[in-house]
Amino acid sequence: TLVDCGQITCQSTSSSKTSTSTNHYINECNFGLSSEVGSLMDPLASSNKLVTRLVKSFGAFGYFLSYYIVVFGYKNTKLGYKIDDASWKSQVCSQVVVNNGKYYGGGLCVNPYAEPDDQKLNLTAWGDIPILKQSALVNQMYTGEHVKSSFISFSDVFQSVDIKCEHPKRSIKVLADGE
Repeated sequence: TLVDCGQITCQSTSSSKTSTSTNHYINECNFGLSSEVGSLMDPLASSNKLVTRLVKSFGAFGYFLSYYIVVFGYKNTKLGYKIDDASWKSQVCSQVVVNNGKYYGGGLCVNPYAEPDDQKLNLTAWGDIPILKQSALVNQMYTGEHVKSSFISFSDVFQSVDIKCEHPKRSIKVLADGE
């Protein structure tokens, strides 16, 4: 069985130059809140090594600990995305995840429709969700109940998806899993 693979090309612009990097991933690539949480758990990406060591010491519960550390300071961001040849869609999101696998973060089922060998990727967009509602939805990801929420949309990606931060003064972290 062949497994699908995603490719991500990131462009970073500083005051003097623009740089581009390309990576591949098998499981998922996320933008926004989930990438902030994942970065806190990654000793190579985190700027606070003490907090990273602390949350990692809690094992699978460390993801939730990281989530609650990050969520109360996080501000949803206006993102634009374009799937295959469709028109650009623009919305305020807490996170956008391009999935190949169903799970991330120690067993959270972010997209129950994703299959690693179906020759497509899946996009999961979490809209402008208030913090308390989002916390309830994250807990529902273990049972799959979050799919019923009107705040979350699911789309198939057959060829490509372009994602950009549309906030003029913010950048957005990107985190790939299975790279």
